[in-house]
Amino acid sequence: MWHDNQVKNRTTRCALVIAAVLLVACGGNGDSTRPASMAEMSRFPVVLNSDTRVTAEADGSGFTEQPLVDGEVYADPAASPDGSRRVVVRGGQVVIESSAGAKPVIVLKVTTGDEWVNPVWSPDGARLMLDLAVDGLSAVYVAAADGTGLIDLGAGLEGDAFPLAWSPDGQRLAFGLQGGGPEDTTELYVARSDGSERAALGGFTNPQGDGGWDRPKFSPDGSKIVAFAPTEGLSLRVFDLGGVPPIDIAATGVGKFSWSPDGTSIAFDAYDAVPGRSAILVGDASSGEARLLTEGSWPRWSPAGDRIAFKRAVSQQQSAVRTIRSDGSNDVVTGPPGHYPFQDLYWSDDGSELSFTRPAFGPAQLYRVDLADARAEAVGSTLGDAGSPPQSVSVSPEERGVVFLNGAFRPEGGWYLEDLATRGVTLLASPGFPFADVHWTPDGPRIALGGVSVSVTEPGGSTLRSLDTGPAHRVVFSPDGSKLAVLSVE
Repeated sequence: MWHDNQVKNRTTRCALVIAAVLLVACGGNGDSTRPASMAEMSRFPVVLNSDTRVTAEADGSGFTEQPLVDGEVYADPAASPDGSRRVVVRGGQVVIESSAGAKPVIVLKVTTGDEWVNPVWSPDGARLMLDLAVDGLSAVYVAAADGTGLIDLGAGLEGDAFPLAWSPDGQRLAFGLQGGGPEDTTELYVARSDGSERAALGGFTNPQGDGGWDRPKFSPDGSKIVAFAPTEGLSLRVFDLGGVPPIDIAATGVGKFSWSPDGTSIAFDAYDAVPGRSAILVGDASSGEARLLTEGSWPRWSPAGDRIAFKRAVSQQQSAVRTIRSDGSNDVVTGPPGHYPFQDLYWSDDGSELSFTRPAFGPAQLYRVDLADARAEAVGSTLGDAGSPPQSVSVSPEERGVVFLNGAFRPEGGWYLEDLATRGVTLLASPGFPFADVHWTPDGPRIALGGVSVSVTEPGGSTLRSLDTGPAHRVVFSPDGSKLAVLSVE
């Protein structure tokens, strides 16, 4: 950003200096206006760099967006279903902490060097399954939510055990055991929540890494489990708790899968590296036969059973969320395209509504926020480029235009003015240093840029005038726009 000879071998010191140069001398306007303070405004537009929850009806209608509050973006695996308790490791002991301020409950009174555990809560939050490394091996425990009734599910088994899933009714659970069988295979085990009726169902694969693969899942009635088969290429295997031999579904490259509500079928995606495309198929849980449904990935079956939500690539970096009937008809889009890596799709309980998150590193969304109740509504404008949301935003007092920075520190970056009515975008100043401030005059925005030197634009224009202040780490306009406060670095 700054030349090395300005800062090398010198003591850096910061000083807040009021620039003695009046901006009038640079073409400024002493009568310029400032936006009303937040206290004087009941509603004002903002750009949120946090993730956005997108919601729509199952048929794609009723599309709405709402910003997410902290903690909503990604589900916390350590938190109970109602969010009131969380599993943490404190001083070598596993503890359940309550958000209500209750005294923490110690679940495991053993010494461990682990900084975290892998908790899996039962659907009703009444019980907890988790693993913990002891003497070099991992063991799976189950306990009541208050820490009582602790049971070692893998007692007597050799190998590393790890928790997987609960049945929908919370009466059974599944866990894996690595290295406890022949040829160092991974075995799938099931047991009742009290540890009884433990049984090995057979070998499976537990993918590692950041690929976002789905974990084994019980069927809706709890009679079957689908998991990755113990073969190369990530295919699916259906295990029957009634003693019927496992059924393999012939497909490779699977990443995500979802049970139909009646438990007879499984929707899954399969990636083909040769064409570089992913397809969604529906497999029969009894026969293993599969049929092609559509192109896409990340299938999630609706609770009503009539539709499947999924993602489909629309470019190299963006996907669109869609829904399709289970017979392959009525393929409709649900909201605009965006970046959706490792973000799940959620159906409402009645299957009428679908929601998902749009990560912040897609184009940022402009909202109008009501200060009285903190509710936000989108004004229909997204700012910035895909993968590069604006870092700074200033909206005009009459809410007709917005100035934003895109591509900070990049040679092609700059400060832009967008007309919210026409969506026209004008480059005001380049390059895109973030050490800047915006002041709105009757003629449009004026930008003061810091960096190697300080410069100021004409109101609403792109002409830059330099001020003799030296390097500046931060610049701020005075309330009337006639002066600048400059944070300089020497």
